[in-house]
Amino acid sequence: SEISGLQSWENPQGYLNQLIYATSEISVVITNIVENDPNAIIILQGDTGTFTGIYDLSKGSMKDVYQAHSILYAVRMPDVNNFENAIPVNTYRIIFNNYFNMDYEYLEQHIYTDQNGVWVEITEKLREYRFD
Repeated sequence: SEISGLQSWENPQGYLNQLIYATSEISVVITNIVENDPNAIIILQGDTGTFTGIYDLSKGSMKDVYQAHSILYAVRMPDVNNFENAIPVNTYRIIFNNYFNMDYEYLEQHIYTDQNGVWVEITEKLREYRFD
């Protein structure tokens, strides 16, 4: 039996339709949250990029690797003015430090990929890459 669900590389129009619908629904939800609580913290975060399935640098172009590792990361944190350390690994540290007067150290982002069965750090390669 075939697994149901959208595979973006197999159905680009379906992926686009799903993206349009999800964006519309999320916009309504966020508007309602903010109307009901103007101080609400909102975090939207994806777990995969727009191109999944490329994990080995030798099997794809840098564009493919960049797309696989690029995620949706959007935060709304009223009264927080400094987002210099805003990366997914620091989201809750920013919240705890700014709203609960904690003093958590901010972490650096590290991105790894599997290259022939060995985990290789590609953080700098992705920082150098510019999506055209």
